[in-house]
Amino acid sequence: MFSTSPKEIGSKIDSLAKSFNGLKCPDGDKNVVFVEFLVDSAGNTSDIKVTKSFCPRLDKIALKIVEIAKFKPALCGEKKTQMRMTYKLNFSQSF
Repeated sequence: MFSTSPKEIGSKIDSLAKSFNGLKCPDGDKNVVFVEFLVDSAGNTSDIKVTKSFCPRLDKIALKIVEIAKFKPALCGEKKTQMRMTYKLNFSQSF
């Protein structure tokens, strides 16, 4: 059982997604991408994949944003460990 889940350092995921809020997709209400990834015991992301997409043009951007993100790793007791996460990136202008 995990003591704590991974926590993003610096909130770069949301900030970077906001910087792309001018990109519009055919269905403007669905400018979101759900991404699943692994946070390793050093806080790095890997095995990143889109799990739900409403706008394929945003998928590549979402994958790149998660790739450069850094996390505090999950803890199992006192030991740093890897953990799989799902994150919703919102590219719309209403945050």
